[in-house]
Amino acid sequence: MAMRIIIGPESIQDSPAWLAWQQKGLGASEAPIIMRKSHYMTPYILFKLKTGIMAPPKPNPAQLCGYALEPKARIAY
Repeated sequence: MAMRIIIGPESIQDSPAWLAWQQKGLGASEAPIIMRKSHYMTPYILFKLKTGIMAPPKPNPAQLCGYALEPKARIAY
């Protein structure tokens, strides 16, 4: 399966369109969770989030850093 670059409303982080797109499947940032390499989440918690059983937790330090760097990364790309 090829990686798909997301553009348009789905690319605006934390927008309603972005959140809806994220619920449709798994993103690259969720791969460590599935492989049990994440220090922040387990596969079972991810399952509960994706199915709506559990509300999203507050962002962790790594996510906050990623949010802050996202605009610069997009410009550099």
